[in-house]
Amino acid sequence: YLLWEYRHGPAWWLLAGVGISAGMALTAKFSAILLLAVVALIVLSSPLIEGNYFLFPVRPKGNKPTYKLLQSAALICVLYGFALLVILPVYFFQGFEPWLLGFRQFLMLARAGMPGFFFGEYSYQGWWSYFIGCFLIKTPIGILALIIGSLFLFRLGRPLERRDAVFLLLPPLLIFAAMAQAKVNIGLRHILPVYPFLLLLASRLATVHRYPG
Repeated sequence: YLLWEYRHGPAWWLLAGVGISAGMALTAKFSAILLLAVVALIVLSSPLIEGNYFLFPVRPKGNKPTYKLLQSAALICVLYGFALLVILPVYFFQGFEPWLLGFRQFLMLARAGMPGFFFGEYSYQGWWSYFIGCFLIKTPIGILALIIGSLFLFRLGRPLERRDAVFLLLPPLLIFAAMAQAKVNIGLRHILPVYPFLLLLASRLATVHRYPG
């Protein structure tokens, strides 16, 4: 959300807020490392998808695409810097080693896998379709219908513009793609972050009656 706000009104406090929020997520759950990839993907794909760049809240010194792209890359580095700084006080300023130790253990567990059950099968290696199947089975039919309807009726109501698609569709797609490689298939909770994006997408249907075609 803060990144969305920054996109519409760049400000230093919003930039810091995005980085600090990402850092807090990293200290809460190791799998939140995907957030860093999501932020980078949104920032770098924005010029290609909607023709706009994420820039610092300062007066621009040039309008060349190369300059803007470099500034977007620098913005990502600043966001990552804020996120990393949050880790230090959480671990009582013992450096990054405690967090890295836990992250390495997380990766070891992810590589080794855990016993799982899916459609009558047992496996330690997981299934690429596990989380897609869980999502379709455990998400209420009404919500699924609203999500699909919002995609099919993207021109009705408040149109689903490219910048909306960048923020609402890219993060869930990246999360699903990453989790398809996971060997730890033990529940829907691993993909819970996709729901806020998809519920916002579904809520767009509420604008249909206000914007007749």
